[in-house]
Amino acid sequence: RPSQPRNVYLIMVAFTALVGFVLAVLSAVPPTASTPSSATGGELRGSQGSIGDVEPSIVKRNSSGGNQPGEGSAMVTDAIKMRFLAELSAQARCEDGSGDRRVGDCKEELCHKCLGSGAELVFNPKHGPDGFTTCVYHPPLPDAPSTFCGESFGDGRNTAGALSKCECCFGDGARLEYVSYAADGLGYTYCRRE
Repeated sequence: RPSQPRNVYLIMVAFTALVGFVLAVLSAVPPTASTPSSATGGELRGSQGSIGDVEPSIVKRNSSGGNQPGEGSAMVTDAIKMRFLAELSAQARCEDGSGDRRVGDCKEELCHKCLGSGAELVFNPKHGPDGFTTCVYHPPLPDAPSTFCGESFGDGRNTAGALSKCECCFGDGARLEYVSYAADGLGYTYCRRE
């Protein structure tokens, strides 16, 4: 009867052989020329860790074979923005809470900031003694803004009305903060609570 370490060794050898076989089969399959979903306006696929995984197939080539800015560059920028906003939403904590929070300045704006332009505040009077308000996701509205509460791509600290929108969402003392390296170098202006 083989010892315990011998069994582990045999399993590891078999697994290594299987992995080698799978890699050999995959490397023999020719790559397909598929268009990433971000090029058509959708989200980046989960296997794409950065825009560099998408960019080569959608940036135009000039006559000498080099990359040239153009329609592909706009698509790359849009893909960066969509992925960045999705990451922000994944980190966000909506302003859900007890009571009816649907009324008041910028309450809907905060919900949109959290879950996108299609989101809405829903009040359930039967949840808890004072009821409960929840920001509920709905697909984004076409042609609706993608940033809220004075936030924007690029340096929007001096954009007209941005600070007042930020203060409306987060109260007096809220501030706009520009981070130049955010959104894969596009830069992003955040609205921050004090």
